[in-house]
Amino acid sequence: MKPTYIVSILLFSFIATCSTFAQQSTEHISGRVTDTNGEPLPGATISIKGEKTGAVTTADGTYTLQLPGIGSYIITASYIGYQTEEKRITTEKEKKVNFRLSEDQFDLGTVVVTGTRTPKLLKDAPIITRVITSEDIKKVNANNVADLLKTELPGIEFTFSMDQQTAINMQGFGGNSVLFLVDGERLAGETLNNVDYERLNLDNVERIEIVKGAASTLYGSSAIGGVINIITRESDDSWNLNLNSRFSEHNDQRYGGTVGFNAGKFNSLTNVQYNNVDTYAVDNPGDFSTVFGSRVWNFKERLIYHPLETLKLTGRAGYYFRERNKPGDTQDRYRGFSGGMKANYTFNIMSNLEVGYTFDQYDKSDYQSLYKNDVRDYSNVQHNVHALYNYTFNGKHTLTVGADYLRDYLMSYQFTDNADHTMH
Repeated sequence: MKPTYIVSILLFSFIATCSTFAQQSTEHISGRVTDTNGEPLPGATISIKGEKTGAVTTADGTYTLQLPGIGSYIITASYIGYQTEEKRITTEKEKKVNFRLSEDQFDLGTVVVTGTRTPKLLKDAPIITRVITSEDIKKVNANNVADLLKTELPGIEFTFSMDQQTAINMQGFGGNSVLFLVDGERLAGETLNNVDYERLNLDNVERIEIVKGAASTLYGSSAIGGVINIITRESDDSWNLNLNSRFSEHNDQRYGGTVGFNAGKFNSLTNVQYNNVDTYAVDNPGDFSTVFGSRVWNFKERLIYHPLETLKLTGRAGYYFRERNKPGDTQDRYRGFSGGMKANYTFNIMSNLEVGYTFDQYDKSDYQSLYKNDVRDYSNVQHNVHALYNYTFNGKHTLTVGADYLRDYLMSYQFTDNADHTMH
């Protein structure tokens, strides 16, 4: 009985296999997938709607797709950053089907502005650019940009230098080689070649763009190590209110609030944030045994007005205050004042003009608590005016013409008799 049983199983398997091969379809279609300019799209996916059969285009955009059999099918072509296209075919009529995909205007990737003077899609940026999105910022829940970058960006660290001032190290470059920008504008003031990172809170930030490596052809010698551009956001809702707080050890507290509205031609976003941390002792003393506490206030406002469909006016203002609790009767105080106006006019799809003015002032002072006397011993004031015209031709080449004027004033305790100097 056993030999007969085994022979029956083998015979049944042979018949089933032959039947499967006999039913396998020889119907297929082929074609090419390109963009609207006729350039091939390698790696595009071709599939049959409702079926698990699919194919991928080769380097020249061609494909061959096997069909289940004779009949009518819906063929789908998809590619990242492009709109999906569908075509209905009938096997008796079509043997060759080409697709021409258009770019998806709502899924083109993040726009970056630090790589070049004109906005570009992340996929088209000529230099490697890392983007930290608003979702990443929410997950980290950091107090300032230094805390965020330490968590999100490999190869960067922030340490205490002389007098417990925060210093950056990005792939071996210090603060004098890493340029920080807010909406493409420079910050005034520095300590030991580093900006005041407490000024850069994250409550109203849309994204942060990081260019590692030399960008000095665009931004000067202060950007040899890289550029970090903080892009603030606009209000998307008709109105919104966000309140947040954070508590941690050493009485580290943060309270923040953002209110915004988007009504007709006006868009506004107002942000207030307060931070406080107590002075505390270090468990394993090294260069110092105590970390100074501080309290920080940050106020920011940005108002956008669209008088015309082609004209966008942006105004912004900000105030920053920090007091550091050093031992003794004298406290360190830091203040920042910023403001600016920008006009963007679009002539047509090919050309646009941007004109702007920015003001930024950063002061340091010694507050003598016994006499309630505030003595300012450092002030850096920057006035910047710029104009930029862009013209795009052939759909891919951009000609940029522009000019910048910068007036930089500096008064410092490091100069003899607290002298001051001005640079144009």
